[in-house]
Amino acid sequence: MSDDANRLENLGYKQELTRSLTRLTNYGMTLSVVSITSGVTSLFAYGMMTGGPMVMVWGWILVSLFTICVGLSMAEICSAYPTAGGLYFWTANLAPQQYRSMVSWFTGWFNLMGQFAGVTSVDFGLAMLVGSVISIGIGNWTPQPWHIVLIHLGLIVSHGICNSLGRRVLLWITYISTWWQSLAPVIVAITVLFGGKGENHTAKFVFSTFVNRTGW
Repeated sequence: MSDDANRLENLGYKQELTRSLTRLTNYGMTLSVVSITSGVTSLFAYGMMTGGPMVMVWGWILVSLFTICVGLSMAEICSAYPTAGGLYFWTANLAPQQYRSMVSWFTGWFNLMGQFAGVTSVDFGLAMLVGSVISIGIGNWTPQPWHIVLIHLGLIVSHGICNSLGRRVLLWITYISTWWQSLAPVIVAITVLFGGKGENHTAKFVFSTFVNRTGW
């Protein structure tokens, strides 16, 4: 019996899931969830209108520091309780005895609802991006709200199918996503820096300009 199986047995679990993910694929799935490219492309205009360059630069750095603290804390708990249940199992073990069932139940359901909301929101942002790309390619077509909804539904269905095709397909998708998420930001940055027309803003504009177009 492996050390991992012994650890699960000590936690009251019998290992039943196949450990088929490598460090690379595990890292790739995590990187895909973070998805820098989709976050930047879908929220860039929003950030420019609700804070401008200063908030986007310094806000990214500040939030990253707090996010690292959260990630390190979660990693510490995960290393102590390495189970597939994740959050609700951790809660059941860390909460006071009289509240374990209740807080574990709420944690599990809130996490599930968060997963639903996260997937649908990312796919909706992707649907708007796809609509914009099609509009630019065609030239004389403007996507209507119902177009975006149909694209959104198609993306959700396609992702559901991908997750139903088995481990091998998911591993290949993960490999592709890992390299794409790693290389795409670099390619975009190089293209923007060296492919522009020389009309660059000053460093003062980038690091100290605040923009507020929220109406507040």
